[in-house]
Amino acid sequence: MTRFLPWLPALAALAFRLLHLDDVQFVSPDGATYLRFDLLVFTQRLPLYPILVHTISVRGIGELLAGKLVASCCAAGAIYVMTLIAAELGFEKTRTWLAAIPLAVDPLFTLQTIQPLTEGTFALCVALATWFLLRMRRADRALDLFGLIFFAGLSALTRAEGLIFIPLLFWSAIRFGRANSWRGASCAILPALFPWLLIVIWQLAIVRHAGYLGEFGAGVATITAGRVLRNAALHLKSVAFHLQIVGLIPTAVGAAILFRGRFVAEVRRVNFVLAYLLVATWAALSIHWYFDLRFATPLALWLSIPAAIGWRRILSAGRVERRLGQSLLVALVLAWLVLSSSLAQGVGALGSDITQAAKTAATLVPNSPLLSDEQAMTSYYAGRLAMLYRPEMPFRRAALVLHDRYTDLQAERRRLRRDYEIREVADVMGQGSTGVAWRAVVWLISRRPGNPAAAVLEAPANAPDG
Repeated sequence: MTRFLPWLPALAALAFRLLHLDDVQFVSPDGATYLRFDLLVFTQRLPLYPILVHTISVRGIGELLAGKLVASCCAAGAIYVMTLIAAELGFEKTRTWLAAIPLAVDPLFTLQTIQPLTEGTFALCVALATWFLLRMRRADRALDLFGLIFFAGLSALTRAEGLIFIPLLFWSAIRFGRANSWRGASCAILPALFPWLLIVIWQLAIVRHAGYLGEFGAGVATITAGRVLRNAALHLKSVAFHLQIVGLIPTAVGAAILFRGRFVAEVRRVNFVLAYLLVATWAALSIHWYFDLRFATPLALWLSIPAAIGWRRILSAGRVERRLGQSLLVALVLAWLVLSSSLAQGVGALGSDITQAAKTAATLVPNSPLLSDEQAMTSYYAGRLAMLYRPEMPFRRAALVLHDRYTDLQAERRRLRRDYEIREVADVMGQGSTGVAWRAVVWLISRRPGNPAAAVLEAPANAPDG
């Protein structure tokens, strides 16, 4: 039984996700971007997760199911890799599963990895890169240097936060070359640079713009101290949501043990690695131009280590502390089951407004351009590439899908009436993520006689897929 303990959290997490796959049919704007390659290039997102999804979907599985399967399996893999990291840190074989618990019972991580999003893939790549980093510090093997550089590259090919590994890569390569040989280092480094080469090709040859990575550059260019402090505080709050309130207790205990250097051999070096990853990620997220609970996922990943150390300390103490720790674990698992099930069902009810509006717009005259202020979801549910709606865009006729989250519908109707005849095709109400009622409309508009368009947008760029 002991040999199966490290696998149990990952298997339980995977089973939960597979049982709830059908509960989540909602596709968020980011999810729609990953499921359609035309939107992926247009929005310049990073391509690893979409490549994995489409590699599976071409085997006959629907894109939505493929996206959820990739996210779920990668998340389970990341949870298991945390047990390997714990083994590198000196955990007994019977206690490595404690490092998997924080991520396995994270309700927000569960929610994000049931949907077609990048969190699961990113967590797996980051966990593998961290594992190889710790292995290399212990054994100085070329294979571990290769694994560190390769999986760090894959993480950066999934989300821009993976770029925080770059200083560690240079430091590890120099350290390895000095301790062994530069020839051995080059043999490990050169093939491991393949993902980093793909990033360069993607940015320069395919999207040919600053791309998604450039958003972080824009965030730095407009940085203000107030915004950084605000986002840093919000991420502190979001970490509490990820770890749950009960999980903060062992995390604080483990952080204190690491700070005092009383856990593993050469703990200062390990502390440096963990501290760098946590601080660099927190800083990178804090300069982002907006806050999202999803962004805190890597922070929860790094905090899984002190949380596991805290659980180990509590469960190895006296009888009272051990009983308390066991009670906390049970409470954590029960809270995960209840919260994750509730969140999955809640997400399933989202997006009905834009979903129905997009499907209605898809039935209109196909030769009319399709425009929307929510391009990604409209394109996904309409089955054709929608153009991003801009009031100044010239057109003679078009189908519009507008959402009151982004557009003042009454003001836009008054503005359009000056030059266009408007026929309202649909007016759909739906529920937002905060419980607020949202509204989406479908308008078929045509320019009034005597007001010729400066240009006419016709259908070829928006024609239905295949």
